[in-house]
Amino acid sequence: MKEQILFVDDDADILASMKMNLRKMFKVETALSGLEGLDILAKSGPFPVVVSDMRMPGMNGAQFLSEVKQRTPDSVRILLTGQADMQDTISAVNNGHIFRFLAKPCPPDVLVTALNDGVKQYRLITAERELLDKTLNGSIKVLIEILALEDPQSFKYAIEQKKMIRELSQALKLPNAWELEIATMLQNIGQVTIPPAIIIKHKRGQALSKDEQGAINSIPLAGYNLLKNIPRLEVVSNIILYKNKYYNGMGSPKDDVKEDKIPLGARLLKIVNDLFEIKNNNVYGAKIFDILESRKGRYDPILLGIARTCFIGTTGKKDNERSILDLKFTGLKPGHLLLSDITTKDGTMLVSKGERLTRTMLLRLENWNKIYGIEEPIQVAAE
Repeated sequence: MKEQILFVDDDADILASMKMNLRKMFKVETALSGLEGLDILAKSGPFPVVVSDMRMPGMNGAQFLSEVKQRTPDSVRILLTGQADMQDTISAVNNGHIFRFLAKPCPPDVLVTALNDGVKQYRLITAERELLDKTLNGSIKVLIEILALEDPQSFKYAIEQKKMIRELSQALKLPNAWELEIATMLQNIGQVTIPPAIIIKHKRGQALSKDEQGAINSIPLAGYNLLKNIPRLEVVSNIILYKNKYYNGMGSPKDDVKEDKIPLGARLLKIVNDLFEIKNNNVYGAKIFDILESRKGRYDPILLGIARTCFIGTTGKKDNERSILDLKFTGLKPGHLLLSDITTKDGTMLVSKGERLTRTMLLRLENWNKIYGIEEPIQVAAE
């Protein structure tokens, strides 16, 4: 399959020549100006390689390729330039706008070599991104499944908090909202470094020793250390590290970071976590925000106002209604969305409401069912 190349030049004869000479090797699209090139990019892109002349009326080649970088960052950009344009070309190279520049007039064999190198670079970039995305998604999925199995109750809360975080992210039009959602789901991963007995005591509200309380306080830092070296989770790990930090700089970690220097995601997660805790104490609606606003210095006041606008009227008791299927354990399948908790017959919770079942979860549940028995029926969404 021929790779697409976009050529932009204000000389129609040059474009016609390019199209004729390269037609056997590439699928060539042409444009007579930077603006026309951007229109073609929007309609037919992304292009593996974009080649532009430097001197064009209106938008010059460096400006055009800079815009291409913003719109389709994986596209490999090549600039055709004359000696008189050298200073602008050097500037474009230093600013990262282009992959390579070619001097005009450019011999055909040099141009073809550059285009082939550009295509190889594009394939390398996209292949690495695909591999990274698959690796990242797989790693996140495994970590989330571990948390779901290790602490179903906390995971159940995280699922509900994720819904609130998503609504806030949409209100703020955050560009990388997935990072905040992942941080919400993985915020308690540091618990795996703490003895289970301490976690149980903490959840039951029992008195903790100084060392035990220190272990509980260290959970965000432990989570940060577990995640910080995973590619593309650097922002996620920082959100988790600062999720208990007050807007005025108090709280943890104990450092000089405060106000807008606290990661935005951490400021939002702090609001959602505390809002959720108050709601679980049977306080609803505007009263929740009256309590939050009385805690001076804890929250970003602007974000707290946005949260009030988002959630007033939606923090009541009633959940969205769904069509429900009542199933026996043997009827469960991967992909089923749980509308009730899965518990053993003696009341031990295994998987929380709101989770979507995976093969790993079903294997674990099968083992529990054989030994302890699972309470039936189990409610799942009819899809």
